[in-house]
Amino acid sequence: MKNLAYSLIVAASGAFLAAGVAEKALHRRALRAIPIRVMVNGTRGKTSVTRLVAAALREAGLRTWAKTTGTQAAWILPDGSEQEYRKKRPVNIREQIPFVRRAARDRADAIVVECMALHPENQRMMAEEFVRPTIVVLTNARVDHVCEIGSTIEETAETLALSIPA
Repeated sequence: MKNLAYSLIVAASGAFLAAGVAEKALHRRALRAIPIRVMVNGTRGKTSVTRLVAAALREAGLRTWAKTTGTQAAWILPDGSEQEYRKKRPVNIREQIPFVRRAARDRADAIVVECMALHPENQRMMAEEFVRPTIVVLTNARVDHVCEIGSTIEETAETLALSIPA
């Protein structure tokens, strides 16, 4: 009986690992299909700047998808219309995965994503895994979210800078 339980645990773990590897590969492929990936970060003004950058890219003739977070959580589609995406689900940085996949399926030339990460490790994950931005726009670095980002302007700037890829 112990051997069966052990075998089931090992098999389930292997299946979860394989699913995670496959999801990462599919996400990376979707990201590569979108040549321009802009991430907007900062302590204030991210939603406004995300909307402005997306509108400028659309006006330049690029098929652009944008994603805002917070109280105005929406996908902004290439025609400028908006679609609510979160409904009543909790906020999670993994929200980038379905957004990027849909934009890639729609053959987006560009995406503009508002950075939703507060914790330093999530700032890094947004840059290295979920968005892999080709351009990062930092709006400002004010002391805010002291527990997560930092209690000084310098700490805040260091945390936000984690979203800038190498």
